[in-house]
Amino acid sequence: MSRRLRIGAVIGASMALAGCAATPPEPAGPIPFRNPTSAIGSTSRFDPVRFAGDWEVIAQFGAPEETIRRYAYDPATGVMTETGNGPRRMYRVAASGVMDQIDPPEPAKLVVMWLDEGQRTAAIGTASGSRGAVLDRSGFPREDRLAAATEILDFYGWDTRRLNRRPQ
Repeated sequence: MSRRLRIGAVIGASMALAGCAATPPEPAGPIPFRNPTSAIGSTSRFDPVRFAGDWEVIAQFGAPEETIRRYAYDPATGVMTETGNGPRRMYRVAASGVMDQIDPPEPAKLVVMWLDEGQRTAAIGTASGSRGAVLDRSGFPREDRLAAATEILDFYGWDTRRLNRRPQ
């Protein structure tokens, strides 16, 4: 047998063996929207007084049946309330830009990863990657602020291909 035929036979046998390899197991639970091994951090721009008020969800990770419509932060109580089609959740500021969920069923830390200088647009999410969103005060952010928020999410390990933008 010529050298070329032997190399072809070896390559063919290798490919046949590779085709017999076991497929990876299915994930045990829901696949998070964020790589949990990636670092995550809160923005140094977070100021509870400036963060106060209502925020509209512009884009979010997750299924439409759990659409979050608004966040409202009250600096007097230090509580941020999340409302929408899914369960209502409440968070209390634990550290600068980090909020602990205060109502069951699933304790989570909500991190304010980014705010623009004018505190008009924000990128937030849980460290676990179960929830994340881009917020805006007006509900209609400029494209450059939306792009910046998306870049920050990507930087912190979020799968931005799964970010669902709200229809304008």
